[in-house]
Amino acid sequence: MDGVKERPILFSGPMVRALLDGSNRKGEQDMTELEINRKLAIAIGWREDQMWENRDYPGTLYIQYDRLLMGGRAFSFESWLVAGPIAEKFDCFPNKAQSAKHIGEWYAPVGDIANGVYADTPQRAIALAVIGARHDI
Repeated sequence: MDGVKERPILFSGPMVRALLDGSNRKGEQDMTELEINRKLAIAIGWREDQMWENRDYPGTLYIQYDRLLMGGRAFSFESWLVAGPIAEKFDCFPNKAQSAKHIGEWYAPVGDIANGVYADTPQRAIALAVIGARHDI
């Protein structure tokens, strides 16, 4: 990112609307994995009526993939089987942050290289970048 000013948009404009759920949350740090999974699933095209939380595994989001058989599968942004294809589709491949302010964090661009999000894992950075890019959810 030489010569490009990193400007995270975690707490401004559309990103805030995407990351906040209408309560008194301060931002993505307060979101649970289940909330991030739900917002990410919506951002990539799944509907609310296709999602449920398994009572046997609290906090796990399931996506219905077969209406006829009522089949479903676990959906987690923490899995590379989920995060990898999403990063490819939305062109938001994470990089290890280079600035002293974000040591140990990962940066995923949203749209162009000047906008993006920081997170503690590359998978979370991808998820939040896609959620942020889809500010209409």
